[in-house]
Amino acid sequence: LGEVFAGYIRDLDARGQYTKTLVTGLDRFMGHLRDGRPRAGLRVDELTRQALVDFIARLRAEQKSASTIAHYVGAVQRAWAWAAEDEAWEGQVPTPRKVKVPPIIPQRTMAPTWAEMDRVIEAAVAEPLRRALLLQSRTGLRIGQVLRLRWEDFDLEAGRLHVRPELGKSRAEKAGRYVPVAPALLPVLEAWGPLPEGSLVGKSYAEVA
Repeated sequence: LGEVFAGYIRDLDARGQYTKTLVTGLDRFMGHLRDGRPRAGLRVDELTRQALVDFIARLRAEQKSASTIAHYVGAVQRAWAWAAEDEAWEGQVPTPRKVKVPPIIPQRTMAPTWAEMDRVIEAAVAEPLRRALLLQSRTGLRIGQVLRLRWEDFDLEAGRLHVRPELGKSRAEKAGRYVPVAPALLPVLEAWGPLPEGSLVGKSYAEVA
């Protein structure tokens, strides 16, 4: 089987269609079949529909994404179809049987309650982490945005926060916007005051995490 896949990869490379994801998919499939056996021990007739079904189950158990599973399985199916039409493997390769990768239904998650968030914040030992969690829970900003907030972004007198354009990802966010600050956060900010470097958290994401 390794020779079949190697021939397919050489053919793709010659046509400029070689991709790393495809090779990874073929390697993962052979690893799935091998399961302790040497690579040379894999037979061509092990290209079966059931082998693909089992391969999908294994990838799902590893919590691979739906797109990754589709790429890996698609690579095996294309290599299988290529080998079935190649004269070198005529009569040796089983008739290709495609397997449709069923969609993964994402589990619905529930956002934490205020009480749950407060318990997490209270459990934070490091002050930068506690500040980051508190700001994230009270503003709804992403952690990367929170860590780049500056003291001057807050207008405590007007009770609003300026989300600077450089903090945004989408086109709408990059236009910049003002959002109201939760009343409960205002006295906290007043008590904090600006840190020497002008930030509110004072640490990079890596240091906080």
